[in-house]
Amino acid sequence: MIYWNHLFYKCNNDQGCGNKYGHRVRQLVARCAFAFILVSLLTGCVYSIRSTSQPTNPQKATTDSSLNSSQPSVRTSETAITIITGHNTVEQQPNMTIPQAGQIIVNQSVKTYLSFNKGNSQFFVRIYVDFFLGEAFKYQGKSITEWLCDPIFTARESIYENWYRDIYLPYDENMRAAEARGEDFARGWEKHDIGVLFEKYWSESQTPDVQNAYQQALTNLKAAKDAYSVYQVASESHDCDELLNIELLRLRDLGFDVRIEQDGRYYRGSEILGKLEGYLTADQIEDFPGNIDLYYEIEWAD
Repeated sequence: MIYWNHLFYKCNNDQGCGNKYGHRVRQLVARCAFAFILVSLLTGCVYSIRSTSQPTNPQKATTDSSLNSSQPSVRTSETAITIITGHNTVEQQPNMTIPQAGQIIVNQSVKTYLSFNKGNSQFFVRIYVDFFLGEAFKYQGKSITEWLCDPIFTARESIYENWYRDIYLPYDENMRAAEARGEDFARGWEKHDIGVLFEKYWSESQTPDVQNAYQQALTNLKAAKDAYSVYQVASESHDCDELLNIELLRLRDLGFDVRIEQDGRYYRGSEILGKLEGYLTADQIEDFPGNIDLYYEIEWAD
């Protein structure tokens, strides 16, 4: 206020103000200074109003908005796919199963996991496909299938199924629970070999005559397979490849995520089996849509 009074003060005597021309010049300077200050104050107010109506960081706000509009949603754990792998049981390995058209054999280890791994779980499995290309071959008057039908193999398979259901499954459940509690005697049970356990049971529960008969049947089957390895011709391999491609397309049309393995053929006895692998759900394994003219085995992929 002192400053403004000084600028607009009117002098009443010539001595304090000087002549009239000097007085007018001082008035003009004071008015120009007042106008400049007034414009500066108004400009500052407008800038302040604009600043409060905008984001603190306009560039950052624009960037965040564009990211939110284009970024894909992330899948939650509820929709994630769980891939399950495992180890095959010895007793379901090739050679002991008697192939029959329309039959589907699922490895016991895979079966164990099916019951409590459904929903979004997928099993990484191998599928053997038997096209019965070598039925014309005979060894000592019998086909490989007939050698596989030795009664001792059928008896052993029945014994294994009973042992697995009545002895192994309850024991496995108890051992898993003990391992979870941290019991020393159950440590490492998760990595146990079911085949070793059954062989121990077989050797302890069967008479020497039964065990000798089984070993002789294995020897005969091996001799028949060795003879057939000489008999096999390239045309059968070619036929297997063509038939496997047809089966692959059929399963893919049904929604199966499968492919031909790198080595797509497996030589077993009198047959050349095709090999597929892929990711199947529990329902796809349990309700596998096999061709009634073919034979299938489903096991864990390596």
